[in-house]
Amino acid sequence: LLDSNQLVGNIQERALALSRLNNAVKAHLNCAEHCRVSNYRQGVLIIEIASAAWSMRLNYERNSLITKLREKLLPNLVD
Repeated sequence: LLDSNQLVGNIQERALALSRLNNAVKAHLNCAEHCRVSNYRQGVLIIEIASAAWSMRLNYERNSLITKLREKLLPNLVD
């Protein structure tokens, strides 16, 4: 039982961290209402996009977004 409580605590911490990261990333995006942070692991930020059109637009902003996030939030961000 104790192990499952720790697991739930870890999941809650991870969800809270991803929620904070999602808010921070959306502050730097022009298409924030069409995307959300899905995961961050080993220097890779995964963002879910609502459509292919918005994905293309985000792809244009990719390098500037990575630069901003490295400077302000995620210094270990690779991709």
